[in-house]
Amino acid sequence: MEIEYNSAKTNTFEHKMYDNEIIHCPANFSKEDKKRIKDAALNIYRVLNGKDYSRIDMIVGKDGIPYFLEINTFAGLTMDSKKDEDGKMKVHHGYMGYAAKAAGMTAAEFIGNILESAIERYGLRDKDTRKLTS
Repeated sequence: MEIEYNSAKTNTFEHKMYDNEIIHCPANFSKEDKKRIKDAALNIYRVLNGKDYSRIDMIVGKDGIPYFLEINTFAGLTMDSKKDEDGKMKVHHGYMGYAAKAAGMTAAEFIGNILESAIERYGLRDKDTRKLTS
């Protein structure tokens, strides 16, 4: 996913939360750049010991090199922007939601994949999970 800035010079609260960004998903990068970015993100995720899901934020320099900014281990999962009766945005469409939609996932599939990852990681597949709800 790529964020293109419009009039803002940075991703301010208003810019992000009121969906004033220009979003490209999938991102507008060459095949080589996409591979470089994906490889960097996966390496960062592994080195920082990410679990189940997270978002790796980067800026791609004019030199084509992805520069790591942060790992967001609790990135927003919303998939739909909602508008009020005046047409103004009420709910921010999360960046992870854009990526999930681009991958053809529904909200249930997206959340389900995250849960499946945690179930596998904790070895709960064959255990009695009723104890988890008490």
